[in-house]
Amino acid sequence: RLAEEKQPHLFEQLQHRHRLLFPDAPETTWIKTRDICSSKTEYYELLGKSRVVLSFALQETFGIAMQEGIVLGAWAVAPKSLSYPETIGEGAGSLFQSMDQAAGLVEKFLSYDHGPYWDGYHEDAAVRAGQAILNCQK
Repeated sequence: RLAEEKQPHLFEQLQHRHRLLFPDAPETTWIKTRDICSSKTEYYELLGKSRVVLSFALQETFGIAMQEGIVLGAWAVAPKSLSYPETIGEGAGSLFQSMDQAAGLVEKFLSYDHGPYWDGYHEDAAVRAGQAILNCQK
C-alpha cells in the first residue's frame, strides 16, 4: 500500500541511494506494486517475477505483503523492527537499520543467481506455493 505509514517516499530515496552506492550495477527496475497492479492476480504475477521485496513500514501489520513476496521466491529486505525479526528471522541477513544497509542488501540479493532459501526450502517450494495462491485467485 502507498499509505503514509508505509513511507513510500523512502522507496525513491533507496532507489537513488542504491544508484549512488552501486553506479556500476546493472540497471534495476524498481516498482511500487500499487502503481501498476489493478488486481490481486496482477499483483501476484508481479511478485512472482520479483527478485526482492522491500518494506519501510512504521505500522505493525505482521508483514503480510512481505510474506507473500517470500512465498513467491523473492528476497525480503525489511527494517529490523516490528515483527520482521520474528517473521523473516534475524539470521536471514535481510534486516536493515539504515538506508545504506538496505541498499547493500538489495544489491547483494540482486547479484545472487538463485532465490532465497527459507527454513531449508528452496525457491521451487515457494514457486509451488505461489502457484497455489494464483490458482485460488481464479
